[in-house]
Amino acid sequence: MKYRFYPWEYLWWAGERLHDYNARITGYDMLQMYLLFFVYFPLVILCASIHREYCIYLLGLLIVQILTWLIWGKKIYSSNRRKAVMKHYATRTFSPGKGYFLFFMPAMFFFVTAITLI
Repeated sequence: MKYRFYPWEYLWWAGERLHDYNARITGYDMLQMYLLFFVYFPLVILCASIHREYCIYLLGLLIVQILTWLIWGKKIYSSNRRKAVMKHYATRTFSPGKGYFLFFMPAMFFFVTAITLI
């Protein structure tokens, strides 16, 4: 079966490789960090600055998204898809420093932006 590979698959792969060094970090956690800090938090901040009522709806949507991810996260990446992604990136070199940098980059970006705005 032929698969297409997307940029977030590299993040998933990096998270899975980082799992070898830190048992608490997985590819799913890596994708969740990027989704939270680069999609939801900017939307929440934007809506809070426009109209606070919309912020509550976005936070509700965030809770639904997190619950969905916890329930169906493993089904989104089936075992065949996971194997195909791992095989596709098998020739890439990986260092734990690069993995930790990729994992914490969204949080660093968010905090630097928050400090700059204050």
